[in-house]
Amino acid sequence: MVTKIEANVDENIYSSFLERINDIVKEYLSVHAGTDYHQFSEDKVINDPIWGCVKFNSWEIAIIDTPLFQRLRDIYQVGLGVFTYPAARHSRFEHSLGVVAIASRMIESLRNQKLGFINISDYEVMDVRLAALLHDIGHCFYSHLSEAFYGTLPEFIMLQKYFNKKFGVKPKPHEIFSYIIINTDAFKAFLTHNSILNSQYISASGTINDLMVRIGNMIIGVPNYGRRSEGKHGKKYSFLTRIINGDIDADKLDYIKRDSYTSGLPLTFDIERLLYKITIREPENTNEYQLVVDIAGITAVEEITFSKLMLNNYIYHHQKVLATEVMAKDIALALMELNIVKHPCDFLWYTDKTIEALVEDSRIPFNKYNCTHDLGFFVRRVKNRYLPKRCFEINSRVLEPDCTEIQKQEYEKEYIEKCINELESEQDRNKKAEILLNFATDLFEFTDIQKNYIAQYKSFIANFSKKNYKEYTEWIRKDIYECILDLYKKLNCQFPVSGISLFDIHVVVPKSIDEQMIFATPIIYRNSQEQTPTDMLSYTKNWAQAFNSNKWSGYVFVSPHIDVTIAFKATLKVLENHIKGIKFTSPDYYVKRLSDDMMQRIDGLS
Repeated sequence: MVTKIEANVDENIYSSFLERINDIVKEYLSVHAGTDYHQFSEDKVINDPIWGCVKFNSWEIAIIDTPLFQRLRDIYQVGLGVFTYPAARHSRFEHSLGVVAIASRMIESLRNQKLGFINISDYEVMDVRLAALLHDIGHCFYSHLSEAFYGTLPEFIMLQKYFNKKFGVKPKPHEIFSYIIINTDAFKAFLTHNSILNSQYISASGTINDLMVRIGNMIIGVPNYGRRSEGKHGKKYSFLTRIINGDIDADKLDYIKRDSYTSGLPLTFDIERLLYKITIREPENTNEYQLVVDIAGITAVEEITFSKLMLNNYIYHHQKVLATEVMAKDIALALMELNIVKHPCDFLWYTDKTIEALVEDSRIPFNKYNCTHDLGFFVRRVKNRYLPKRCFEINSRVLEPDCTEIQKQEYEKEYIEKCINELESEQDRNKKAEILLNFATDLFEFTDIQKNYIAQYKSFIANFSKKNYKEYTEWIRKDIYECILDLYKKLNCQFPVSGISLFDIHVVVPKSIDEQMIFATPIIYRNSQEQTPTDMLSYTKNWAQAFNSNKWSGYVFVSPHIDVTIAFKATLKVLENHIKGIKFTSPDYYVKRLSDDMMQRIDGLS
C-alpha cells in the first residue's frame, strides 16, 4: 500500500515534470499564439509508400503542421541504423502518419463487423486516430537511444514509479513523455483556442482535460471506460487501447513494415488476413470489451512474431548499428557532463538534427577522465562514421560450459522470484494461469543444452542490466582501458600518435528481447466467443528464447588506431577477472585480424 507521504511525493514529481514540459510545449507552439491557426487547415490525402493514399482530417493536419509535431521529421525512426542501412532514413514523422493509417484500418475493420453487443461510435474512431497520431510525440534525439539516458536518471525513475503505482502499467519512457505533453495546459490551450477539435467531440468526454487523459491512457496502455454521454460508462473499452498499445498494435504493424522495407530486409506478414481476423470479445462475468484474434488468423500472428525477431537481430542489434549507437551515447553523456541537459525534460529540446549542429562545439566534457576531446569531436565521429572496430564478441557459444550449471541455477532462482512477484500483483485468475504456464514452459520445455545457452547469456546480461551508461564508463570500460595501457607499456609498444583515451573503448551488452515475444492477446475459436487454451501461443516465447540464445551477441569495440590484439587480450582478462563465474572458450574465433605473434608476446608476459 502506498502511504500518504509517498503519494504526495509521487504527485509532486509528476507536477514538476508537467510544469517543465508545459514550458517546452509552450515554446514549440508559440508561433501560433494569438492566431486563428485552424482556419487555414483542410483535409489532405498523403501518399505513403507502405499504406498507400491516406486521408487526414483538417484537425489532424492542424496538429501535424505544428513545430511540436514537425520536430519528429528530425528524429530517425531506426536511430543511427541509417549509417548501416543507408535507405532507412525515415523518421518518427512518417511512422506516426503510418500508425494513423493502419490504426484506422483496424478500427474500421472492427466497426464493419457490426457486432450486436457493441456499437463503435465516430468519437471512438477519433480517439484511435488522435492517440495514433500523438503516440510518439515524446521521442527525443536518436529515438530509443536517448531513453537509455534520461530513463535512468533519478528524477525519471521516480516518475516511472508514479506511473506504475497510479496506472498499474510500465510504459516506455517516451510514452510517459507523450502522455505528459498532451496533458500540458499549453497543448490543451492550443487545441481549444484554435478550435482544433470538434466541440461535440470534446464535450462527449466531459472537458478537454478528460479527453486528453483518455488519449494519454491509450498511449501508455491503460484501458478507458466507455463514454457516459453515450451510455457506455459501465464497460472498459480495452480494445481501443490495444490498437495503440498492445501485442499487435498499429505501432508494431507499421514499424515492422516500414523498417524492413527501407532497410531492404524482405520481411512480410499477411496484414489483410490479420485485419479480417481481429474482433472484439465480451468475456462472461467481466465489464470489458477485449481485442482478440480468431484462431484462423494465427498464421499472421506467427509471421509478426518472426518478423520482430528478424528486425531485432538483423537491424536493431546489427554489430555496426550497435557500434554507431555506442559512440552516440558518448555525445549524450557529454551533454550531461557539460550540464547542457540537466534534467530528463531537457532532452525534449534536442533532435538528431540539433545534435548534428553541435559539430563545431569546442567545450570539453570529459576533463575528469583525462580526455581533452571537445564535444564537436564526439559529434564528428558519428557524423563522419568513424566507427570503432570489434575486438571482442560475447555470445553463448564462447561462454565456458563449466560455469553454466551455476549460471542456470542463478537464472532459475531469479525467474522464480519474478514469477512469484507477478502472481502476487495479479488478481485475474486467467492471467495467473498464463504466468504459471509461461514459467513452466521456460524452465521445463527446453533441452539441457538449450537451457545452458539461455542461462549463459542471460547471466552475462544480468551483470550489466542494472548499470547505466555512466556506471559502465567508470566500471568495465575503465578497467579495459587501463589494461590496454598497461599492456602497451609492458610490451614496449609505441602508443598511437593520437593517444588512447577512455572514450576509445566501447562496451555493448544488448538486452534480451524474450519478454517482448510474449503474446497475451486472447485467441478465440472460429465464430465463437470461447477462448482457446492459454498455451496456444506460448511457443512464440520459446522461439524467441531459442533464437536469441543462438543469435545474441555483446561486443567490445575500440577505435581503429588501437591494436586489436592488445585490446582483445585486455578485454578477455578484464571480463574473466571482474565478472564472477565468467570464462570463455575460443573467444578469438569471432574476432578478425588478431596477430598470432602479438598473442604469443602477451601470453609470454605472464
